[in-house]
Amino acid sequence: MDRRIRKTKQAIVTAFLELLEEKKDIDKISITDITKRADISRSTFYFHYNGTYELVDEICDSFTKQIYAIVLKAHTDMPGENGYLYMYNEILGYLYENKTTTKLLLMSPKEADMTKKICDDIYKLLTVF
Repeated sequence: MDRRIRKTKQAIVTAFLELLEEKKDIDKISITDITKRADISRSTFYFHYNGTYELVDEICDSFTKQIYAIVLKAHTDMPGENGYLYMYNEILGYLYENKTTTKLLLMSPKEADMTKKICDDIYKLLTVF
């Protein structure tokens, strides 16, 4: 992915997460709020996303993929008990390093559908191994 696209998408995600932390409800966040905070135009937002919920899906997918990468590395590089210890340590470290996203996506009662989706995806990943 082009560096400019990555930078723009990161600005959108950051703006959205900041707004979600402030407003506590996805439905209270408008595209205008996101574009003003990210300092982009509406057309730039819509070039990347069809709407807020598509953005949320991408954030959830990215979050889950990072957890999956940790699980895969532990399973591939360190079989047995050491792998599980590494995996749990790395997952907890990832959750801590991304505590704002973790808190917003996993612990917000208003985002129960998001929480369920992420937890279900992580559970599926962990049961594969």
